[in-house]
Amino acid sequence: MMQCTIESLHKKNPEILAEMEKGPAFEVGGNEIDGFHYIWDLENVTPTRKLLDGTHVVELEDPMALTIMTKCPEKWILQDIETGQVYKGSQDPSPREQWKLITTIEEPKE
Repeated sequence: MMQCTIESLHKKNPEILAEMEKGPAFEVGGNEIDGFHYIWDLENVTPTRKLLDGTHVVELEDPMALTIMTKCPEKWILQDIETGQVYKGSQDPSPREQWKLITTIEEPKE
């Protein structure tokens, strides 16, 4: 019976099984009489974020600083590959003003 469910899922959406396998570990519960269901252990799951290219990266519990030491801040470009936002370095010494948003790259259409 479970094989039938897997085959049906695959026919309707081939990517769904691959996505499930990439996600948190799960078990299949239930039986043929009452039906089958999936059980996920979400207590020990490391949070992740999905980037524009579809890959997943680990999300830290606490933020960390990334620092660039340079004599020419305006030559630097910073891209957030989760949101597509692109920033250019500036000479402004204020922490929240050192990077100026210049554009946002949209998610590619499939």
